[in-house]
Amino acid sequence: MNSSFEKGMVSQMSINQRRNPGKRRKRQEVIELFESDMYSSVDEIAEMAGIAKKSVRNYLGKRRLATIKDNGSEDSEQEEEKSKNGVLTSEKVDKIVSERNARIRQLYDDGVSITEVARREHLTMDQAKEIYFSLGLSIYTEQELEQIEEMREAKRKAERKEAQRRRKRELERKRRARIRAEKEREKEEEKIPEQSFRGIVKKMQEYVRQRNSKAAIEYAESVINDADFLTKKEKDELFIIVQYIKSKRRAHEIDKSKYSKTHDGEDR
Repeated sequence: MNSSFEKGMVSQMSINQRRNPGKRRKRQEVIELFESDMYSSVDEIAEMAGIAKKSVRNYLGKRRLATIKDNGSEDSEQEEEKSKNGVLTSEKVDKIVSERNARIRQLYDDGVSITEVARREHLTMDQAKEIYFSLGLSIYTEQELEQIEEMREAKRKAERKEAQRRRKRELERKRRARIRAEKEREKEEEKIPEQSFRGIVKKMQEYVRQRNSKAAIEYAESVINDADFLTKKEKDELFIIVQYIKSKRRAHEIDKSKYSKTHDGEDR
């Protein structure tokens, strides 16, 4: 019966080791420390392997334990419990993270800045920001958000004012450039001799601006007939200008005639 029990225990240990390869490696480490003959007690092997003495006893078994020093099983359960308490299991990590996140949420609701939260929770700013993002929290407090919006609005106002100033400066620059161009043109026109092709055209333009196209035509025709300082090409160009002014004049007279007949008919 004892033989069957031992076989069952060995079988169960084999199954457990297959299911837990980390435990199997630790058992192998304990046995190798024992066989090295460098350690003469369970205490030394437990300290070297970094595990509880109870685990060392389980791994070595009664046959090996009989050959080395063992202080007994007193306080073994207490030591085992201490060892378990010192290990950060996934459950403990989850609990620690959950409690920390709850504190951070409360501090956030209380209006504490992320900088102060990071200081209290012993976090770097990058760690704090990552936690805030994971919790869906803004890294700014309500007061900070208001200040940021005020700064943005002040910046927008300053940009609008600057844009208005730039537009005014551009309009003023164009106005001054236009005035300078007109003055330069006037100076150039003053230099044009009257007895030249350009001088004749300039005088015709002055008549047209005065709404006296008839005088412009008569002046140009007299110059074409009498001026001996013009070339044949310049006289031909003046003739074309005269014909253009005449066509515009005739079109204007026709429009006036139509307008007059229409209104006369309406009066009757």
